[in-house]
Amino acid sequence: MIDLRIMRGQRPMLCGHRGGLRTAPENTLAALRQCHSRGGGAAEIDIRLTSDGALVLMHDARLERTTNGAGLVEEQTLAEIQTVDAGAAFGGAWAGEPVPTLAEAIRLAADIGLILRVELKTYRRDQDVFDALAEVLEGFGDEPPVVLCSFDHVQLAASRRRFSQLATMGLFQVRSQAVGAVIMESDLQGISVMPDWFDEAMAEAAHAAGAAVSCAFPLPRNAANLDTEEARRVERIQSWCDRGVIDMVTTDDLAQTQTLLTW
Repeated sequence: MIDLRIMRGQRPMLCGHRGGLRTAPENTLAALRQCHSRGGGAAEIDIRLTSDGALVLMHDARLERTTNGAGLVEEQTLAEIQTVDAGAAFGGAWAGEPVPTLAEAIRLAADIGLILRVELKTYRRDQDVFDALAEVLEGFGDEPPVVLCSFDHVQLAASRRRFSQLATMGLFQVRSQAVGAVIMESDLQGISVMPDWFDEAMAEAAHAAGAAVSCAFPLPRNAANLDTEEARRVERIQSWCDRGVIDMVTTDDLAQTQTLLTW
C-alpha cells in the first residue's frame, strides 16, 4: 500500500490536478506524461463508468466540455467513448488525444513511476465500480500505483474492505474539527483539502491518525503580479511546505507552482 507521508526534512510531493489541466488536456495520457516530466510524483485523475462497465478517465458526467463528443458518459459504450477526441478542445496541437481507460493510465503510471490519485466519480453504484476496478487491477500485481479518492468517505471505507492493498484519500470541502475521527472511521490513509478550508489543526489531527495531507495550490491570475490575498496564500502554503505541515501540493500547473513556491 502506498504511503504518501513525507519524511522529516523532505519536500512535499507535487501532484498534477487531472494531470495538470492548465497545460495539457485533462485526464489524458499526455497530461500524465507532462506531469511526470515537470517533476510531479503523483497525478490526480477522475474515473467514470461507461454503459458497458468500463472505467475511463473523465471528470464531468457529460462529454461536451473536454471532448468533441456529446452526452452522458454512463450512456456511452467504451467503443463509443474511444471515438471522441479529448485533445482538440484544448488546442490544435493536442488534437487526436483519446480518452484513456483506467488500465491504460495505470500501465503508463507504473512505467514512468507516477502515483495515480484516482477519484471515484460514480456514486451510489459501488458494487459496479468495485467490480470493474477489480477487473482492471488483476493485471497489476499486489501494489499498483493507485490511491483511491472520493468526497464520499463511506464509499472509501467500503473500498478499503474490498481492496485492502489500496490506500485511500478523503476529499474535504469544508474545514473539519473531527478529521481524526473521520480518518479512523473511514480507514483513510490521507486527506485532501483546499487551502481556504484548511488549518494546521486539521493537519496535526491527520498526522496523528497516520494519514497524509494534501493541499491544493490555487493558481494566481497573474503570477508576476500577485494581489494581496494571493501573496498571503502563497506565503501560507510555503510555510506549510517548509515546516512539514503538508505532504503533497496539488496544482493545475506544476511549472508555475515551482516558480511561486521554493522547492
